[in-house]
Amino acid sequence: MKKSLFCLWMATTAFSAETRSWTDAQGNQTQAVLRGFDGGDVLLQNAAGKTLRVPVKNLSEDDQRYVVLNISMLIDASSTPLSTAPVPASVPVMAKATWPASLTAPDGLTNADYVEMQSKPGRHLYRSRRFEYVLHAYDKLTPTVMKEVARVFEGTYELLSQSPFGVQAQPVDGYFRAELYQTMDMYHEDGGPRGSGGVYVRDEKVFKVPLDSLGLKRGANGYTRDDNFELKTLVHEITHMMMHDILPFLPRWLIEGSAEYVECIPYKSGTFRHSELLGSVQRYNKDRLSGKYRLAGPPLDFVRNIIRPPVVIKEGGVRFDRGETSPVPQVGFYHASMLLTYYFMHLDGDGKGTRLLKFLDAVRAEQPKHAAFMKEFEAYRAALDEFLKKPEVKKLPDGRFEYPNYLSPPKAPEPPHPDYLTERLGHIHMGILLDGRTDLQLQQESHTALQKLGINAMP
Repeated sequence: MKKSLFCLWMATTAFSAETRSWTDAQGNQTQAVLRGFDGGDVLLQNAAGKTLRVPVKNLSEDDQRYVVLNISMLIDASSTPLSTAPVPASVPVMAKATWPASLTAPDGLTNADYVEMQSKPGRHLYRSRRFEYVLHAYDKLTPTVMKEVARVFEGTYELLSQSPFGVQAQPVDGYFRAELYQTMDMYHEDGGPRGSGGVYVRDEKVFKVPLDSLGLKRGANGYTRDDNFELKTLVHEITHMMMHDILPFLPRWLIEGSAEYVECIPYKSGTFRHSELLGSVQRYNKDRLSGKYRLAGPPLDFVRNIIRPPVVIKEGGVRFDRGETSPVPQVGFYHASMLLTYYFMHLDGDGKGTRLLKFLDAVRAEQPKHAAFMKEFEAYRAALDEFLKKPEVKKLPDGRFEYPNYLSPPKAPEPPHPDYLTERLGHIHMGILLDGRTDLQLQQESHTALQKLGINAMP
């Protein structure tokens, strides 16, 4: 069982293409603009408009780091011109609406190095191209295991950067952070929720996971695999990490459903095979309707519950959340969320995920408005705190305040949407997904569409 922690915070970024000097392994230089990344090749466009394909492993260290830090922003900006120079039709700038059929992260991006100078007994630091890993344990990971862990992190980043979900996260000081713990107790002591096998803590921008969840054991030369070696928990939580900036704007079922969806993509020896996803989803569904999962109940009976927004009440003109009160069991919630995400991505409407992509576009458009409002709201809260500190302002026994007429409290800013400060924030664009359908109609349509693919979600 997995659980993720989120808070209402966000940041926005924008990519501005620049002409820069690129250097290959032979020291040859060229002036060009980054245009995309395709099959392990970096796509560059020179001043004459010619597209150059250069294997990423042939670029200098500085150039490879530039690609890593900017490629996701290029994807998000792909719908607008990157410069005044025309982009040739032959340039396959990554499309947001399709998944790569098969993806392997280039070896040059997955090497994991042990950082000797910053490691010490009980705390070992590793770095791959985009990620920094802190291992809280007596022994190191064996080089083979660390390589495999880094391959999953980097490969998941690469997959999501080329997917319709897109990469929304930016690293802290150049690296995304992961904390690995020798024991479950250490994981819990550092904030890992009980009952979870890993967690992405959004306000810290860090992924935490105990070694137990990965199937690692202490060996003669460091931590190595045991019979339960499994890296799917990493894929699930890395998906949350990469979708960082849009998480507050998504309903909980889509947050977990998208992570379950990516986790379900077959992965072996460093390669994700989205072309084999359907068979994986069929097995996923069958497994969860049998054995230990059976108590979860029919997952598509839960659709009506999971898509309903949290209840919000009003007291004294102020809106409060009761939280998401869905009665759906946790395993059933993940199961139903996964199937509903698959439905919206591949079966809904025209079968191209159009409604879901429109929803994600609306979510991204909401980010700057929400950020601006939250800045105003924080300023209001600070001003209110100062106002309440004035000696003329008296707190009454019932919790209200009184003050003389010559004082005026600061005025709260008006949110662009009434649910900006509630847990319903992730539901304000649900109308795009429902598109006039009731929750019952959506439940029936998704069930029928999945049945046609042999995914019978009823026991």
